[in-house]
Amino acid sequence: MKKLGFILCLALFYPFVAPRLSYVCRRVRKRLRRIYHTAIFALSYACRRVWNRLKLIYYGAVFVWKTFKLFGFKNGCKCAKAVIQDIYNL
Repeated sequence: MKKLGFILCLALFYPFVAPRLSYVCRRVRKRLRRIYHTAIFALSYACRRVWNRLKLIYYGAVFVWKTFKLFGFKNGCKCAKAVIQDIYNL
């Protein structure tokens, strides 16, 4: 009996309820998609920033190591310090 009542109710009110329901579903889906894309963009931006920072540290370390190897410790320190100051003053 419950099933029959549900089917009857659905048959009577479906033309009125369905458009509104599909509109609500579309809006919810659009909002969820926007949240998802915003989160993905923010995550990729954060990952890019971290990766660029790590790359900068790595290349800086390689540069300092090669400078020390080429100029020795004392002159390598001076050269590396000057280059690092130039980078931070950009």
